[in-house]
Amino acid sequence: MFKYIGKRFLISLITIWVLVTLTFFLIRLLPGDPFTNPKITPEIKANLEKYYGFDKPLPVQYVKYFSNLLRFDFGSSLRYKGRTINKMLAEAAPISANLGIRAVIFACTVGIFLGIIAALNKDKVLDKLTIFLAIVGVSIPGFVMASFLQYLIGVKLGWLPVAKWIDPARGMGFKYTILPTLCLGFGTLAVYSRYMRTSMLEITGSDYIKTARAKGLSPIQVTIKHQIRNAMLPIVTILGPTIAGLLTGAFVIENVFAIPGLGRQFVISINNQDYPMILGLTIFYGTFLITMNFLTDLVYGFVDPRIRVSK
Repeated sequence: MFKYIGKRFLISLITIWVLVTLTFFLIRLLPGDPFTNPKITPEIKANLEKYYGFDKPLPVQYVKYFSNLLRFDFGSSLRYKGRTINKMLAEAAPISANLGIRAVIFACTVGIFLGIIAALNKDKVLDKLTIFLAIVGVSIPGFVMASFLQYLIGVKLGWLPVAKWIDPARGMGFKYTILPTLCLGFGTLAVYSRYMRTSMLEITGSDYIKTARAKGLSPIQVTIKHQIRNAMLPIVTILGPTIAGLLTGAFVIENVFAIPGLGRQFVISINNQDYPMILGLTIFYGTFLITMNFLTDLVYGFVDPRIRVSK
């Protein structure tokens, strides 16, 4: 088991290094630069490049940035003067995580439940309804769903706020999280319900299911102790990337609902070619995603011991 963990950990470290290196050099290929502004004279531009170290060769900049990164120093933003990337991440990450946790809970619980119901009612009304919801969830882009719900529920019916973000811990802040949570989690809900339904149907005719029924176990016992437990393996596989994606921010959803999270900051940094901010957000998101994949591999190894011994 330790060999399995060590191998996965080493692969994760190499992946993070590749991510940092590629991101650092690729963003420099973007047209223009952070100081492309008619109001900035060549002299001022030269001074700014010297101040931020952009006048040095790229390999030198890369070594310096990587050495700072090893000390968990992401540098300072070019757009927001005097503000460090670390501080901005500390402010935006909890907001994205707050929304993401709500979306994960909503998507996982409802998606898995619908998948189970659909599998137990194969080719019946509930099954067809679940398949329809899965198709809708996968097919409709998040910004279309968000705009539709904003217009219908927020404008026409007036039940919920159209946009804005207020800390849910502050009184009526919870109602501002409902629409973003639905829009962010609906696509994942559709994927989970489809995976769970397919997995449940695949193991229905398995030998251990037939054996359990032959022993006289009730349908509820067979479903809970045997079918659901084994059908969860594909869900575990996609759980890590799903949690990472939802917790670290949804670019479109956060912009549509004016949520000051990681996704919105990422879009702003790209528009302004804020190199340190782009790097910081990409590395933060990528590292979190790789970490969740690593933890998923470990959980998968415990759930299914065959994974640990397979070559």
